[in-house]
Amino acid sequence: MNKAKIYPWIFAVILILIVTVNSGVASGDDYKLLWSYDIRTDCGSVVSLSPDGNYIAAGGCVVKYQSVWYGFYFFNKEGELLYESKSINDEPYDISISSNGGYVAILCHDGSDCDSDIYLFNKEGKVIWEYSIDDFYFDFSKVYVSQDGNYVRAEKGDGESLYLSKEGKKLDYVPNCKWVTVKEKSLDGNYKVRYDGDVLFFVKLSKIASDKILELSKIASDKISEAKSTISQTKSRGVIVTEAEELLSKAEQAFDAKDYNKAKEFAQKAENKAEELPSLVASANDAVEDAKSAIHTEESKGFYSAEAESLFSQAEQAFKVGNYEKAKSLAENATALALDIDQDGASNEEDFAPTIKNIGCIT
Repeated sequence: MNKAKIYPWIFAVILILIVTVNSGVASGDDYKLLWSYDIRTDCGSVVSLSPDGNYIAAGGCVVKYQSVWYGFYFFNKEGELLYESKSINDEPYDISISSNGGYVAILCHDGSDCDSDIYLFNKEGKVIWEYSIDDFYFDFSKVYVSQDGNYVRAEKGDGESLYLSKEGKKLDYVPNCKWVTVKEKSLDGNYKVRYDGDVLFFVKLSKIASDKILELSKIASDKISEAKSTISQTKSRGVIVTEAEELLSKAEQAFDAKDYNKAKEFAQKAENKAEELPSLVASANDAVEDAKSAIHTEESKGFYSAEAESLFSQAEQAFKVGNYEKAKSLAENATALALDIDQDGASNEEDFAPTIKNIGCIT
């Protein structure tokens, strides 16, 4: 056997062994290495993990013998290479996998003539369609596939998007759907894929990190339960708790997305809001009653303010819909206007011209 042909493969094996030994650094302190694969790309490297963590797609280009080969690899999470595709004509720039790994969308750029192409593959590596974009290649930088694989979106840096159907047709409108936007981690956060040089790494969350996440999950869950209980108690007293319920809803959404710190934060805000509402309701109610009394008393003396009446009416309405802070502020302003119609600092009874603002007048 020709020794010259042996040396490159020995080098590749040594490289993977070195990286595996140092996997604590390469894959992050919270993850442990499951497997690695030498992609050997010479220009560009893209990688994506399916949301369920079961499939990985990695692409790039290899320059050999003055020719360029473009393509991508498709693995399962055990590191088995399911297929290797050479069916793309330009450099892979971004890649996205649907939830169950059924579809792979790839955005490619051709630097020579400044155009872009989008490919959609199925799980078996067959090209379903290729779509050419008549635009400068650098305008499109991201590609996303919907979680169900029914739609593909190419996105420019300014946020403008091109939408395509599963059949490769350009669409003006896409129904509400969930997109695969996080490509480096599985949806549950347990798996992560990354490049380090030309080597692809697939890693799993370590037990220490898993225990920490479990602890954060329990803390967030307990805080959400506490917030629910507080809101329920406040609501039973006839208090409108819309704002607290909205914060609780955000906490639950964050929890479902496994963002436990944010879930805890929103739940705490919801609980705080529910706890402060009774005293706020009492002070707002007192302010409304004071305004009502002041307006009635002043009108009985002949001092009428249409603006005070309007503010009082707005305060009552705000109170009815649970906007207690606004009700309190409006009622206090209504009282001030009722007692001093022209707002010159002198009460109606003490003012020689109660309807004329006469600040600074010499008497």
